[in-house]
Amino acid sequence: RRRPLEMLDRLRRAVPDMVIRTTFLVGHPGEGDAEFQSLVEFVREAKFERVGVFTFSPEEGTVAATLPEQVPAAVAKKRRPALMRVQRGVSKERQKALVGRELEVLVEGVSAESEYLLEGRWAGQAPEIDGTVFLADGTAQPGDLVRARVTSYADYDLAASIVAVSDPWKHSVRPSLVGAGRRLPFVTAAERTQGNLSSARRLCPTLKKSVAD
Repeated sequence: RRRPLEMLDRLRRAVPDMVIRTTFLVGHPGEGDAEFQSLVEFVREAKFERVGVFTFSPEEGTVAATLPEQVPAAVAKKRRPALMRVQRGVSKERQKALVGRELEVLVEGVSAESEYLLEGRWAGQAPEIDGTVFLADGTAQPGDLVRARVTSYADYDLAASIVAVSDPWKHSVRPSLVGAGRRLPFVTAAERTQGNLSSARRLCPTLKKSVAD
């Protein structure tokens, strides 16, 4: 696996902010424990920004379904979450490295988590399959490009404060309108998955007060 790692290193040195996405299939016939552990180590070393993992399932009429050394379905099923746990750790490292940086974020609208937050995506997040940037400390309209400073992170989501709103048509930047100087809280990825704000209210007194009001 040395050659692909060297290639990744060359790419990242040439394009420092490159976001690399890849997908793996686990449980393919012939994948023994040693091969799977080699894959785990490769993912840990490669530090891909985005990774998808699928579990092999034999389909009638395909060559793969007739190959020898079929991996038991129960084993293949366990390998996917095992690999994703490794990638989750890599993702958190990548996310943490973004704290303090300013990113250009496309505003998509008011967050589904709270009317006091906006949400959007930066260039490293694909729609619907990647995380979200939760935006606070400013106002913007859907479709605006804003410059936002990252303040916190979760496994796949980011929280950021709006610094300025860019007008791509006029190629200008105008300061954001900050509401009363109040810092708005961050809703984590886990809370977003749960689809409610109960944990966020306990963890963020500001949100609890705002929602109550």
